[in-house]
Amino acid sequence: MKTKNKNPISESEFLDVTNKLIAKLADGYKFGIYGRDDIAQEIRLLAWEAMSRYDGKHALYQFLLVHVTNRLNTLKRDKWYRATCPCELCDKCM
Repeated sequence: MKTKNKNPISESEFLDVTNKLIAKLADGYKFGIYGRDDIAQEIRLLAWEAMSRYDGKHALYQFLLVHVTNRLNTLKRDKWYRATCPCELCDKCM
């Protein structure tokens, strides 16, 4: 796997770390039409994209945890919205 790190990461190590991330994060980030499986797939994609920026200064798990958490927060912020009016008192939603 191509990284900035001089010590290459094996596929099995990457998959182990990714599975740990899925177990930790997938249930907490499901929302709207994004179920657990969808979030698990997003975690895999985000982790794969982040590997080109991994420099080996920190543990792989910690690096991917921070990266994936930030990206999932962005996904949730961009895709999740309230379909109903937040309050019944205002006329903006009517």
